[in-house]
Amino acid sequence: MAQVNVHIAGIGPYSPSAFMQTQRGENEDHNEFEQKFWRERINRTSDGFVLIPGQAFVLALVSAAGRLSETVAGRQRATYKKYFTSGVRVLQPLVLPQRADAVPGETRMVPADGRPGGSRRVAKTFARIEPWGGLVEFYITDPIITRAVFERTLSYAGKNVGIGRF
Repeated sequence: MAQVNVHIAGIGPYSPSAFMQTQRGENEDHNEFEQKFWRERINRTSDGFVLIPGQAFVLALVSAAGRLSETVAGRQRATYKKYFTSGVRVLQPLVLPQRADAVPGETRMVPADGRPGGSRRVAKTFARIEPWGGLVEFYITDPIITRAVFERTLSYAGKNVGIGRF
């Protein structure tokens, strides 16, 4: 197993979109509800700092490996996607210095069902955090993922996949 420490510096804003637990009341206006509870979409530490779950970085790598479709030498047509899915972990979240209750929000018209291209759109407010970055510890448990493959895939993920709402 290899531990790889990567300092990540966001080149664009980070915008979390965690699941909201609070449900809108029957007689509650959508816009009022949105303005009151939008910060629930922010993952946070127990003391209120913004955090990015480690799994967000793993999912970005898996998506990048799928898009790259780079084949594994000596494994017929196998690509690296399944090896990144099962062979890379980030055990600790990246905790940002921003407090969740102080980050600004931006309101966007987005699909009501959350699926790209949805026909019905609603206004939702999301956090917009910039600048952002920090040290992320990746654990590579599958030796098929070489340093060169990891670096190419991580670079592609950072430039073309991203994390969070973007």
